[in-house]
Amino acid sequence: MFNLSGGIYKLVRFKLWAKLKAGYIKGAAHEFLDINKAGGIEAKGLTLRRRAEAKLFLS
Repeated sequence: MFNLSGGIYKLVRFKLWAKLKAGYIKGAAHEFLDINKAGGIEAKGLTLRRRAEAKLFLS
């Protein structure tokens, strides 16, 4: 299970779903990398987590 914050979840879910439906798996995995900010500032911990989630998604 992947933890996406509430408001961004709808946008990411749509983008992920659209790319998955189109067969663009790597593009869908890349969507995880866009969710790495807390309070509008990139958070190193979230960046690392999202990279790990994208890798897991592709495995």
